[in-house]
Amino acid sequence: ERRLADTPYAALTVDAHIEQVRREGHVRATAALWVVGVTPEGYREHLGVWLGPSESEASWAQVFKDLIERGLHGTRYVVSDEHVGLVAALRRYFPEALHQRCQVHYQRNALSKVSSEALQDRTRVGLRDVWDAPSRPEAEGRLSRLITALQPDAPRLAEWLADTAPATLACYALPRDDVRRKLRSTNAVERHHEEVRRRTRVIRIFPHEASLQRLLTALAMEQNDHWRSQRWLVAPTFLPEERPMRRTA
Repeated sequence: ERRLADTPYAALTVDAHIEQVRREGHVRATAALWVVGVTPEGYREHLGVWLGPSESEASWAQVFKDLIERGLHGTRYVVSDEHVGLVAALRRYFPEALHQRCQVHYQRNALSKVSSEALQDRTRVGLRDVWDAPSRPEAEGRLSRLITALQPDAPRLAEWLADTAPATLACYALPRDDVRRKLRSTNAVERHHEEVRRRTRVIRIFPHEASLQRLLTALAMEQNDHWRSQRWLVAPTFLPEERPMRRTA
């Protein structure tokens, strides 16, 4: 709940996972909503953890509203999956920030659209080749060739790639390859989720939301203490500075 006004968090990683909580006399799925910010010095910080009945636009809107009221500012880049409610809330509260669709989530979505192992392998290798391109124009060229190659055997997948894959290339706006690699997916949060699930599996069903909130908050604070001792990015550069407009005669 700390104030955030003193530090501009230019980049955010946003993700969620589901836990089971007894609520209103029934066991219900409850979304744990996480936001990780990156400081100008290159350190990661959990900015908070929230609970919602689902990953709806209303749930995520409350998260972003809370962050802004606490003073969050300077956000120019956000990486997340493509959940409809999340994306709608991002567009509402961070309309000027670039949105990077998580490449790890995207690859899972792509592989689920074909059942042939051979086509899955071709898709996996092809997407990796696209995302390893040194520049966006090169990535777009490789993507076009991948779509053409998949069209005869998997036309629906090829059409889906053409419509959606450009959203995974927003990271090329970041000027350095080492920064792009770390901010092209939500892996920074996913690894922490694995540790969280290791703890919550022991409990399985939480008796109420307050008990889940206490555990998740304690784990987030513990993770922050660990992250403070490890610089995640060295001299991070998130986006090129925009030149101020000049009046001409």
